[in-house]
Amino acid sequence: MAAACSGDPEAEQVIDDLITDNDPVDEPDEPVDDPIDSDTLTIPSAPAPEIDDTPLPIDDDFRIITLANGLTVLLRSNDSPGATLNAQLVVNAGSLQQPVGLDGSAHFLEHMMFNGTEKFPANELTASLQRLGINFGADVNAYTSYDETVYFLSASTFDPDAPGIALDVLAEWAGRATIDPAEVTAEIGVVRDELRQGRESVNGIIFTQLEELYAAGTPYEGHIVIGDPEQVEATAADNLRAFYDTWYRPDNMAVIAVGDFPLNSLEEQVVERFSDLTARGESPPLARRW
Repeated sequence: MAAACSGDPEAEQVIDDLITDNDPVDEPDEPVDDPIDSDTLTIPSAPAPEIDDTPLPIDDDFRIITLANGLTVLLRSNDSPGATLNAQLVVNAGSLQQPVGLDGSAHFLEHMMFNGTEKFPANELTASLQRLGINFGADVNAYTSYDETVYFLSASTFDPDAPGIALDVLAEWAGRATIDPAEVTAEIGVVRDELRQGRESVNGIIFTQLEELYAAGTPYEGHIVIGDPEQVEATAADNLRAFYDTWYRPDNMAVIAVGDFPLNSLEEQVVERFSDLTARGESPPLARRW
């Protein structure tokens, strides 16, 4: 552009003016005083909040009771959505309570609850629930963590038999699992495949490393829930039975039931099914109680 305008004084002056206008602004030699002195700046503390010691009112539709055998029962009447019962069996034990940290017995035992109880042998439990429209996964499932094992199911009250059978299933899990050795052997492959999918993929390896880092130096170290592959493959029914008899006891469990029933009706149904549960050994020492 400059060459094209060569010899044109007016054009050259325009270019000189443009260059001058775009020169960077000179920085001042002396620093500008900071209007805020960070050394003497103080931030006023917020006033302490007032403490209200008034106990929160208990929901009139909520009830907590303890049965004579030590079982904690939490009940709530709820008609929204209506015609539904949601129930849980909460066991105050998980992989932290495993005598051998990485044997995965707490999680493996969770699997065995679906493989037979005294009232629902072998696969009859799943079949009985499916006949009532209660499907595994969506309506009935379980999980195991470091500290707890939780079984939960949901039943429609449109079928008058469904809520009772749902509570029957929880009661069977609480104290009448068969833990048949043949079923244990058959389940090893299922648990091993779950371990492979969850721990031996790229994401699983990363998660395992992070989990081990998170648990290092805590009581949870060496107690990964799903366990070690070799120890899972060596799982024996006797070990699962020992864990079951030690930790699945009324004074170490809670039943939660929320449904479209009056509270008295919910309580009657739970008491009827769970009052005869008994402990199958000495009460183990626990870090916490309900």
